[in-house]
Amino acid sequence: KSIETVGLLPSPLIVNEKDEIIDGQGRRDACAYLGLPVYYVVVPGAGLAECISMNISGTKWSKLDYITSYAEQGNDSYVRLLDLIRKHDVSYSIVLIAATGKLCVRNVIEEGKFALDEDQKERADGLLDYLDRYVPFVKDKKIPNMNKIYEALCFLYYIEKVDNERMYRAFTMYYAELGGYSKTDQALAALETVYNKNLSNQKKVFVTSEYKAYMTMQLPWYETRYGNKI
Repeated sequence: KSIETVGLLPSPLIVNEKDEIIDGQGRRDACAYLGLPVYYVVVPGAGLAECISMNISGTKWSKLDYITSYAEQGNDSYVRLLDLIRKHDVSYSIVLIAATGKLCVRNVIEEGKFALDEDQKERADGLLDYLDRYVPFVKDKKIPNMNKIYEALCFLYYIEKVDNERMYRAFTMYYAELGGYSKTDQALAALETVYNKNLSNQKKVFVTSEYKAYMTMQLPWYETRYGNKI
């Protein structure tokens, strides 16, 4: 599809003297399907070992590489996103969640379809300023695997009954009770427990059930307040 849309870039196949393809099998098949000629260079003596090496050692662009490239081409949404990434101390994946309310599908970024207007950027900026306060503390205390906790904090930030200042204070006081989490709802449950310490039953906040309802699209209010599902 890429070759059909933008043309075949001058990236030749590598073959050996037996016309066996060492690198570029995919391009060869795509060109054959489209009826296009292929460009190649001959490297005598190359074989299976070189083929394996080239295919396992190659590097692919990260999301950040695509974001930077589209920003440099003048795409306003990507310029805004790159500004946020450069300004704030959390990872760019957390910036994406703060900006859009969800984990962006890779092809949305790669194909230049990411959209971020000025209002969204301004809202994300406020949230990211809040998350930045956690970063020095997290680094100093060497708290592991913070991304899921940051994702949970993104969700909590917009819930009216949650006092963000209390959340920050509770985090710094009881951080030792937090562990590494593989899922956002696990991190959210841990933060809920930390937040509610020493609060009366009337003042305690419970958000995990709301998060589950939100994730299954049963709470449309969060859609407009926070974004789409994380």
